[in-house]
Amino acid sequence: ILLASGVHSYYVPGTYPQEFYQGASISGQDNSLTSFETDLPYEYYSMPFCQPPEGVHRAGNAANLGTVIMGIKLLNSQYNFTIMKHEKGKNACNPQGFYGPLTDKDVKKLKMLISQKYRINMVLDNLPITAQDLLDKNQEFVRPGFELGYQEDGKYYIFNHLQFNILVHPTHGEYMRARQGFRDAAVLDNIDARRMLLSKKQLLAAGASEAALGGSSSGGGRQLAADDAAKGAAAEPEKMYMIVGFEVSPCSIKRTAGKPIEDIVCDNIDRVPTPQEIKEGEKVMYTYDVYWEVSDIKWASRWDSYLRMPGGKVHWFSIMNSVLIVLVMATLVAMILIRTVRRDLAKYEQLMVDGSSDMKDEAGWKLLTGDAFRAPTNGKSLAVHFGSGVQMLLVSLVTLLLATLGFLSPASRGALLTTTIILFVLLSFVAGGSAVALWGVMERTYEG
Repeated sequence: ILLASGVHSYYVPGTYPQEFYQGASISGQDNSLTSFETDLPYEYYSMPFCQPPEGVHRAGNAANLGTVIMGIKLLNSQYNFTIMKHEKGKNACNPQGFYGPLTDKDVKKLKMLISQKYRINMVLDNLPITAQDLLDKNQEFVRPGFELGYQEDGKYYIFNHLQFNILVHPTHGEYMRARQGFRDAAVLDNIDARRMLLSKKQLLAAGASEAALGGSSSGGGRQLAADDAAKGAAAEPEKMYMIVGFEVSPCSIKRTAGKPIEDIVCDNIDRVPTPQEIKEGEKVMYTYDVYWEVSDIKWASRWDSYLRMPGGKVHWFSIMNSVLIVLVMATLVAMILIRTVRRDLAKYEQLMVDGSSDMKDEAGWKLLTGDAFRAPTNGKSLAVHFGSGVQMLLVSLVTLLLATLGFLSPASRGALLTTTIILFVLLSFVAGGSAVALWGVMERTYEG
């Protein structure tokens, strides 16, 4: 019981739920532009995009060794959202209202990135954006991000209008109350510990009254907790929402700078909007719509759609065919070995019975016994490769173990690469030790 009182829970980075009140404001985050055809990322605001009125700065403290190597750079976004408030025709280029005019350099850069299939990556509540339907169970995989634009008939067009669809799951603030309860408990424990160290006389001399102390130390802590519990029971829990999906439908709409934003639906077949062409001197208006959709997806399962892997049928016939071939070949090899060594085994048995040690006529495979424990020519090279193999094996096993325990959540960007690099450096001592050990066994000495 005494040991149980000292037990504390721990927090796995990127896994604690965030709850939002209806009407609360939340901003997205812009990540680097990436492509599946090239490995070079581009910073979001290095492109001809509108910037937030407050300026560009890093969003949060998510930078680590892995994010730097992978080119992940989260910046504040010009796209703002209000929880459960549908909005149409919002301008992302405040206060000017548009970006431009486009220069020749901007046009060349946009055309190059569109030709190389670059995608825009955004994040909302640590969830990546996708242009696919997260509720569609028939999809084999979900690709994060959305295309920068498209090419048609030799002309390039940019997706300057985004239709966001944000999936939310309703809650009643239980996670927020639990987190606040942990904080209050820690504060009360700290206060009680201080009270135990100070006597009542010292507290009264400092100007504290018995009423302010709340009686005894333990009683005061219980009284505060009881009061909080009574208030929580009396108050009606207010409805809150957790973000469980972030979808977008991009489209290209040519708008005239300075005029009111017209409500245009991207997928309206009857009224197809004129696309925004990329050419020098154009003033591009970036606009967006926001829609909210209540979903049955729980917060703990919100990454399942993003991590969905392409499925396939299990080819049982091919598996059984391979197993049978292996069994037949193993049987044939065993029969050949038995026929080969049977005569020699009988001869050795007879020599043991007769007590003779005449082995002068040994030939064939038995001559290999003299080479079994002979040191190889390049023993040092073999030892170095063995040490590197042990290092890589341990790095893989420890990384898989940490990922299985949940410490390498996909919400923690760059954590996998950072952990792998740190483990590789730390386990270099194991690699050196195993290499020296093997070299000493082969050489029968650790000198030289």
